[in-house]
Amino acid sequence: MSRISIFMESCNGKFPNENSMLSVSFIKNILNAENKDFAKNIFNYGEERKNNKQIKDINTAIYIPNLIRSKNELLVDGDIIFNISFYNYSMFSKLYNGILKVKELEYKGYRFKIKNIKIHKEHEIKENGVIFKTMSPIIVKNKEGKYLDVEDSNYIECLNYIANLTLESIRGSGLRKPLEFIPLNFKKRVLKEKIRGFKEREFYYINAYAGTFFLKGNMEDLNALYKMGIGYRRTENAGMVDILK
Repeated sequence: MSRISIFMESCNGKFPNENSMLSVSFIKNILNAENKDFAKNIFNYGEERKNNKQIKDINTAIYIPNLIRSKNELLVDGDIIFNISFYNYSMFSKLYNGILKVKELEYKGYRFKIKNIKIHKEHEIKENGVIFKTMSPIIVKNKEGKYLDVEDSNYIECLNYIANLTLESIRGSGLRKPLEFIPLNFKKRVLKEKIRGFKEREFYYINAYAGTFFLKGNMEDLNALYKMGIGYRRTENAGMVDILK
């Protein structure tokens, strides 16, 4: 299977600071261009078209090589790279065909012109252990919804829980063997997200981690998670990994 990288440029040289849902918006626009009914079924359900929270076969990572942070937005000099990975070929086909029909992507008034599309062949993991590096941060939470630090005694258990659920939802079968996780150069990143319709507090904060880590488990599971992404919010610029060695 392959990954897609979309190279874009900001039409005004800016990028929103509050961008957790930007990836979701981009994916919706791309899928809508290919098949509106398919896009609706992925993101909505029922006659009232409520948000579909089912785990999706879409993992994203945004990379901006040159940026300057300001209070309300990011100043961008050069390319913005939107990376997408997936497990099933049918999703690749829908996304790739959709991208070919889109010249610009828009999010909350920010416009991005598509310059180029690249397809990358993924590596194959041939052992039961691999060192991953993050392309977008890993997010893990417990069943109560608390976002966990990597030092938390329940971190590995909760990582296994969401990995099993992701595999079960997309592949049809869960983990064949529990994952063993060892952080290497794995650093905390606190993500800020705006709370909609809540006047008492404007933002809440999410503990996430970026860097390198060792993951041991069943070889087929590792290959599947490499394609699907690891942790929560995988469609929202989180959980994408690449193989270091």
